[in-house]
Amino acid sequence: MGGHSLLATQVISRIGHNLNVSLPVRAIFEAPTVAQLAEAVAQVQPGSVSTIERCAEPPRETRLLAALGKLSDAEIEELLKSKGA
Repeated sequence: MGGHSLLATQVISRIGHNLNVSLPVRAIFEAPTVAQLAEAVAQVQPGSVSTIERCAEPPRETRLLAALGKLSDAEIEELLKSKGA
């Protein structure tokens, strides 16, 4: 407890933010080296049972790009016309 737990929380938070994964704080103690932690993150797959879970929702930008990718050329032209572009 104490300082080490606070540092572990910061590391977990930064990993979650940068890699879009959600880790319990205990993961840092279960995989105490950077190589072990990187391996654990790399092995995570949606739906798998693990101490590491992917964040439920992708970033807003990713969702918007996915939605735009589903539009036809005609739909894009209409959107551009309606927005005065």
